[in-house]
Amino acid sequence: LSIDPGVIVKFKYPSSKLDVYGTLNANGTNDNKIYFTSYKDDTVGGDTNADGNTTLPQPKDWRQIIIYLGANANLNYSVFRYGGNTSLNCSEYTCFGAINNKGNLNLVNSEISQNDRYGIYQKSTGIITVNSSTIDKNTQNGIYAEAGNITISNSTISNSIRGISVSGNSNLTLNNNIFANNIIAA
Repeated sequence: LSIDPGVIVKFKYPSSKLDVYGTLNANGTNDNKIYFTSYKDDTVGGDTNADGNTTLPQPKDWRQIIIYLGANANLNYSVFRYGGNTSLNCSEYTCFGAINNKGNLNLVNSEISQNDRYGIYQKSTGIITVNSSTIDKNTQNGIYAEAGNITISNSTISNSIRGISVSGNSNLTLNNNIFANNIIAA
């Protein structure tokens, strides 16, 4: 699936999600970012639910994007907001994070913010590469990983309980990042 610059994807229900079994290419530009956000988010794409300011977007408005084992997600100039709904009846390892990675995630020039629990969650082996991105205001961790390879460069991770939490069989490489206003940096 290829998503063009400027496309806005609004998820309507708390159970809404996007499953990636093949390849997701979301390549926006600096002037035409791609948004994955709540149906209630009037700041992009207008007042989709036609209720004025009656409802405001918040973490948990939609579930997540799941990148399955063997799948790839190449996300450039993409914004992910108000996801991470974990209050659903789902498998333990497919409920967490606005982006749940089991495959290969390449995040560049992007933003993950205001999601419930984790911006990015990785339980099984996978590869996460984050470059020149912002991960901000997620309610628990910016990134949580128990396995796999994680490389983060030239990015800002801020305003969460933990910026990054890595355990188990994870390999973490950090290069030229900013950690700000996290209760625990990493």
